[in-house]
Amino acid sequence: MTSDLFVQVFSWTRVFREIWTDGRRISPDFNPDLRRWYGYSAGRWEGNTLVVESAGFDSRAWLDQFGYPLSEQMRLEERYTRVSRDKIELRE
Repeated sequence: MTSDLFVQVFSWTRVFREIWTDGRRISPDFNPDLRRWYGYSAGRWEGNTLVVESAGFDSRAWLDQFGYPLSEQMRLEERYTRVSRDKIELRE
């Protein structure tokens, strides 16, 4: 994690996801030229909570580990709360 970028590493699939925290936002009319498995993500801090907005998913992605499909128009918001100096928690 840096001041501009938060990187998630998924060990079971050996891939990573970039969450930009440099002030950019994903506009409501965002339509990327190239879609990605994990979409494009931008985050901002609200107190101890990292709010992540994502869009631009490609058709290979699933909504969850059970294989529920999603559409390329999906927009996702996640909230990660920092609960201690070295621990962050995703609440569903």
